[in-house]
Amino acid sequence: MNLNQIQIIGRLTHEPEIRQVTTANGEKSVVSLSIAVNREFDKEKADFLKITIWGASADNFAKFTKKGNLIFAQGRLEFETDKKDETKRHHNIIVDKWKLLTPKAKDGQAPAETNSNNNGGMQQVDDDNLPF
Repeated sequence: MNLNQIQIIGRLTHEPEIRQVTTANGEKSVVSLSIAVNREFDKEKADFLKITIWGASADNFAKFTKKGNLIFAQGRLEFETDKKDETKRHHNIIVDKWKLLTPKAKDGQAPAETNSNNNGGMQQVDDDNLPF
C-alpha cells in the first residue's frame, strides 16, 4: 500500500492570484503561492511551502482568502526537477482540500471550505461494514 498525503496549517505569504491554464480537458483555473508554517520547536523560524490549487477550488480560494490568512491545506506532495539545474528538486503540494481558519471578517465574508471533489477524495464507510 502507498500513501502520499500531507496536511499543513500556515499563513499565506502573499495575495492569491488566479490564472487560467489550457489543459487537455480545456481551460482550468489555478492558484500557486506559498504558505509559511512556523516550526513547533523554533518559533523564530518558518518553512515556506509551495502549494497549487486547481479548478473550482482555486476560484473559491482566490475569492475568499488573502495575504496573512491562516489556512488548513491537505493534498499530495510532488517534487519537480529544476529546469536550469537538474540536480535540484523543488517540492509542491497539490491541494485537494482546504479550509480558511482565520475568523470571519467584519465585512460579512464567511470562512470558506472546499474540496476539489465533493467528498475530499474520501469514501464514506458505514462503521457496521468494517472488518474489525
